[in-house]
Parts: sequence; structure tokens; C-alpha cells
Amino acid sequence: LRNPKSYAAWHARRWVVGHRLASLAAEVRLVDALLDVDARNFHAWAHRGWACDLGCIPAADQLFAAAARIEADFSNYSAWHARSALLARMHWEKVGGGRSGGGGGGGDDGGEEPPTTLAALLSSAPAGPSSSGGDCGGGGDRGTHPTAKPTTLPLPVLAAECALVRAATFTDPTDQAPWFYQRWLVGQVVAGARAAVAAEEEGGGGDKAAQARRAEAIAAADAALAAEAAACEELLAAEPDRALCKWPLLALAHLADARAGLAALVKGGEQGGRGGGGGSSGPHKSKVQL
Repeated sequence: LRNPKSYAAWHARRWVVGHRLASLAAEVRLVDALLDVDARNFHAWAHRGWACDLGCIPAADQLFAAAARIEADFSNYSAWHARSALLARMHWEKVGGGRSGGGGGGGDDGGEEPPTTLAALLSSAPAGPSSSGGDCGGGGDRGTHPTAKPTTLPLPVLAAECALVRAATFTDPTDQAPWFYQRWLVGQVVAGARAAVAAEEEGGGGDKAAQARRAEAIAAADAALAAEAAACEELLAAEPDRALCKWPLLALAHLADARAGLAALVKGGEQGGRGGGGGSSGPHKSKVQL
């Protein structure tokens, strides 16, 4: 590809591969080679995810590839985004919302022969995961983006992801990419608590057992956020140069905002409270001194 950011070029490649006129395995290798040169190219990431889905490559394997890119460069926004999308999809598939890849062992081994005439080629539909060597579930155009109903990740998974973020932020606190990923994780934590509260309310939620489950979910979410806040405080204490502390300070403010939203849930306040993973902070005053 002479222009690796040309929409038309990527669309043409997808059309060719989708009609089984090129090897999926070779296509993934080609994209990996391109990512070796430009690791943040979002066109390449989307095309790689699409090709992997078409070839029934499990999301876990795709997640491993994204992790390798993150380890090589913590500042790779595209790899962090791919990781978030793949984790969300893996969890949705685990709880029964879809089927993971891997059922067909690759999209190049289908029983049908590729079209041999121009008329047959133009009249055929591009191959998708459900028609290319194995039933991967879903459509063939989702890339690294889950198409299923959104769902929040379990707290143990989020805790492990927060540990990964700490490794990045303690290495370079000025790198924005892991801080943006942390903000997504915080939103997941709060959204999970809100979902648990909403589920209890939909089920009646008036008895003591339901109230206890609600309080437990909120307390677990708050403990996870408190651990992140403690890590930010530790980073600030270890970094004497305040010029390098913009992102941990902003993270502390956002965490305080999210915890205030959880406190409002405990008090039975507004369900759309202040925090909860939105991109903007609420109107309340944070204790963090900026």
C-alpha cells in the first residue's frame, strides 16, 4: 500500500479478501507488517480485526496481538482501543451474547471454490464469518468493534486492566494513552455498579437481601476506584516535578467525581449522578488541588 491511510485502498482490499480472492493468513501478515511501520494506523487495526473475524481467529488471540503492541509502545492509542473493544466482546460472548471465533480454523479452507468468471464474481456476496470455513457468529464487518449489546466487564477483569495501566503510567506519567484507557475503565466500574443497582430495583429490591446486594456492589466499585486513587497519589508522591503531573491530577479529579456518583447511589440520590464514566465531570467540587 503506497498510501496506508487511503480509505479507498482499504475498501478495495476488503472487497478482494471478502470474495476469497486472497489468502486471509497472508492478509493478516501483511497488516502486521504495516503495523510494524505505523503501529497506530487505525485503518490497519480495523482491517486486521475484520480479517481475523473472517478467518474465525478467536478474540483472545487478537487480544494477545494488541497486548504485544501495547508492551512495545504504551502510547499506542489504537492498540488500547482494540483492547477495550476485544475485552467487551469477549465478555459478551462469555455471558452468552454471541459466539467467539475459532470454530472454523481459518477462512481460507471453505468448501466452495472462488468465482472463476467476472459475472459470477460480481453477483457473489462477500464472504463473512458464517460462510467462510466456520461459524464465527455475527457479521463479517465488525472488526475490533463488538456488535452485541453493550455490557460491563467484571471487577476482577477491570482490576487486572488497572494494573496494566499502572505499569504504563508509572513508566511515563506524561503519556496520555493509558490515562484515557484508565478513564474508560473507571466508567466501566461505575456502570457496573449502576447496572447492579438497577437490576435490584427492577426485581423489587425492597427486602434486606436486595439492599445488601446493592450495598455490596457499590462498595466493591468504590474500593476499586479507591485503589486507583491511591495509585495516583503514590505516583504524585514519587514525582517531584509537577509539570509531569497533569494526567495523574486529572485522573484523581475524575476518580473523585466517579466516587461522588457512587455515594449518591448509596444515599438514593439521582441515578444519573455525577461520574459514571461520562466524558465530563459533574458540577460538584473536587478535593483535588489542581
